[in-house]
Amino acid sequence: MSRMRRLAAVLADVARTPSCPAELAGDAAWFDASARTYEIEGPGGMDLATAFGLKLKPGESPWWEIERRERRDRVVRQVRAEFFADLSVADAARAIIRENARAARQSRPTGAALLLTEAGRLASVPRSIKRVREILDAK
Repeated sequence: MSRMRRLAAVLADVARTPSCPAELAGDAAWFDASARTYEIEGPGGMDLATAFGLKLKPGESPWWEIERRERRDRVVRQVRAEFFADLSVADAARAIIRENARAARQSRPTGAALLLTEAGRLASVPRSIKRVREILDAK
């Protein structure tokens, strides 16, 4: 706990500097509040993940899965921008699904298929036109 107190104090000092970005100041406040919660509630049984708001609720995905899907979605949008920019969202979604299926059959994919292969390593590329459209519509 002493390390967490020291870290919270250092973050608070940084947050008070005029050049500290607002986002970092917010992170410092979050860390301080979470550490204090753990310090008070930990002896009663609260675990660190709960104190820091990191415990998953039923049906929630862990952060690493969320971040992998976000990176995959950026690649899917990149494929549209680089290879299917002239198509409507619906047609681009169909083309992406076709290219992804083609990538699965190729031993050395190129172009859009190669990017979709990389995206699939992060998280599976959806096979539903509706889901790919949602990805393409999100900015």
